[in-house]
Amino acid sequence: MAEGAPAEGEAQKASEDTKKIVHTYPLVRHSDMPEDTKAEAIDLVVTACEKFSSNNEVRKTYISQPTI
Repeated sequence: MAEGAPAEGEAQKASEDTKKIVHTYPLVRHSDMPEDTKAEAIDLVVTACEKFSSNNEVRKTYISQPTI
């Protein structure tokens, strides 16, 4: 084995540490919005992501347009 190469167990552990985390639910780290407003915003974003999963520009427009 080469001197500078990591051992096989170390390489596997390193690849496990760098795995991407995928959330299947909306994650809000911090918000100073009231609960009802926060729930509406989350619903709006989730709906936009589900409807327009392949087009980011349309998704952005859907989220940023004023709702009446």
